[in-house]
Amino acid sequence: MPQVKQTQDVLQLNESLLREKSFEKRLELVQNFPVTTQYLEKHKSLQTAIVALSEKERYAIYALLAVGQESILQGVQMGKTKSFGKLTKYLIDLEEFYPEIGGIVGYHIMCLRLLAQKGVKKKKGRYLSPNSRDITKCTESVRENILTGIRNLPKLAEIYPVGGAADRLSPRNEETGVFQIAATLEFAEKTLLQRLIEDVQAREFLYWKLFGKQICVPIALMSSEEKNGTKHLLQMLDEKKWLGRKKEDFFLFAQPLVPTMNCEGDWCINENKELLTKPGGHGVVWKLAKQSGALVWLKKKGRTKALVRQINNLIAGTDYGLLAFLGIGFQEDKDFGFAACPRAEGVSEGVNVVIETEEGFCLTNIEYCDFEHFQVEEEDLLANTNLLFVDLNVIESLLESNPIPGMLVNAKKMKTKDLQGGVIEKEILRLESTMQNIADALVEEKMQKRTFITCNKRRKTISPVKKEFAFGSSMLQTPEQCYLDFLENARDLLENFCGFEVPRLREPLSFFLSGPSFIFLYHPTLGPQYEIIGQKLRNGRLTMGAEIQLQIAELYIENLDVDGSLQVTSDAIMGHRDGDGYLHYSDRTGKCVLKNVRVRNSGINREASRSFWKGEIVHREKCEIFIEESGEFYAKDVILRGDLRIYVPSGIKVTAFMEGGCLKLKQEVLKAPSWKWDYSILQDHSIKCRYVT
Repeated sequence: MPQVKQTQDVLQLNESLLREKSFEKRLELVQNFPVTTQYLEKHKSLQTAIVALSEKERYAIYALLAVGQESILQGVQMGKTKSFGKLTKYLIDLEEFYPEIGGIVGYHIMCLRLLAQKGVKKKKGRYLSPNSRDITKCTESVRENILTGIRNLPKLAEIYPVGGAADRLSPRNEETGVFQIAATLEFAEKTLLQRLIEDVQAREFLYWKLFGKQICVPIALMSSEEKNGTKHLLQMLDEKKWLGRKKEDFFLFAQPLVPTMNCEGDWCINENKELLTKPGGHGVVWKLAKQSGALVWLKKKGRTKALVRQINNLIAGTDYGLLAFLGIGFQEDKDFGFAACPRAEGVSEGVNVVIETEEGFCLTNIEYCDFEHFQVEEEDLLANTNLLFVDLNVIESLLESNPIPGMLVNAKKMKTKDLQGGVIEKEILRLESTMQNIADALVEEKMQKRTFITCNKRRKTISPVKKEFAFGSSMLQTPEQCYLDFLENARDLLENFCGFEVPRLREPLSFFLSGPSFIFLYHPTLGPQYEIIGQKLRNGRLTMGAEIQLQIAELYIENLDVDGSLQVTSDAIMGHRDGDGYLHYSDRTGKCVLKNVRVRNSGINREASRSFWKGEIVHREKCEIFIEESGEFYAKDVILRGDLRIYVPSGIKVTAFMEGGCLKLKQEVLKAPSWKWDYSILQDHSIKCRYVT
């Protein structure tokens, strides 16, 4: 590793490279840098080999030598070999992606500079608590925000950074053993990306129900080459027929992988003696969205604002929170917004803060790993959740002054290889960036005129799926905690909006030993607002250990008593699909009515069930009702007993009734749907659902 003096020399080199716009002169600077020339004098064969390279390849090698990383070349055969070509291509891409900080040299310097700042305490300015909009209760004004959010969905895009490698979850495909990326990880039998898309479809379906128009919110996905992430993402989307959307409704672009280094400044290698690279954080999403053409693509589709959401936060679509958040942004034509919530003790997460300086006020985020450096006292500040509202035109202007927002390094222990092939464990870091800190460039003369922040209940805003649970450690940020938060939200919904009796949730330890006290999972198109679901589900009871899963939107339940397991599923939840698999919102859905129905079966085999959050549930008995497109199931005053499977074909109405104490089913052909939910908007801005026959 270069000594301090050499590091100062490299710093001066980087300053010269940043000033110099001519590539030829930049090439001269790295070629004639003393460290480079001294190394080449000692290694004549390398000097000879470099002559045959292209100018860009030569620049990459010279820059690598200039920052003291000659060891990276030791395992590479120079010339037209696969390993050398791979290395030089990677370095050229790195150089071209980070021109704002000085390319390869600047990347190295920035990592060392940020690492050195860790021990320095420096306030950014005067820290103020933001004036947050309280959306924890569905007041009339919040309902107005919700409707504004719904009405403006045709102007909305969504952007998801989905490139997370999910290393702390150690996800593997159980059939192939291949590591999975976060987007393809399954949570309760659906991939994380699928759950986010279902939230989008729930809002689109709600728009169709209210206004009779089909809309399709375009979605930009930032993937990563980590673990062949882009390949796996495309494969999953293709297998699931693009989740009922057209391929053209998605725009994919990949974030670059960046070099890792130890705290001494030595770049790391992997077991193949190649550079050890990792994703460089989601802060590059804005730059890549512009470079790839995604921003232009969204604007051509008439989109002016975007919702940004991370792949591992499944709970954000619960109830009305996102719609109210979007509504405020649209109603007041805001440039940037944060959907925040109270902080949780013991969680490593950033905070939202207003920073007052001589230039003005800035509503932004400070990451948890920088609290000490920036002297942040976070007690009264809200948690940053990376749920963002952005104006697409403003983002482009902010990029000019803040192309790589929120740059930071966060050293973590990791096992790597040394040059001799031995395994070593060291603190490893890389240059990371944060998408939410694009807000750093949005400085206002008056506090929060162009920006805003909402505050909602935490369990309706964030419950990230980040790391594996280990006994003895906190459950926060684990899939298990997320699953429990889903169930806690379900308890709130059922008790306070639907008039159901529900068992109390068990303590976490009991959850691991015996499983949840009840399970209630549903497709978000059932609402998504609790006030809508409460009009479809009216009164009932779940006994201890009972399970209800509802993959259906057109459902009416009144006085349902479940002791065991009930699953109602339709293959046409929101409408019908054409020959290409594209979803059309329509009344050609599966429909179900359950009035005064009792379900009695042995339910879940808790001894055989492995992981509830993964959906690895084994049943002794269950009642399954499957309804095809345009099929209907109607049951009144009946007992659904034992291991029961009821199949409703397309265009058929199946009616269940009791005769002589036994369950009977009769079928009739439907010429048209016999009923539907009609949605309307009332004077107090609430949504009324009317059962229309």
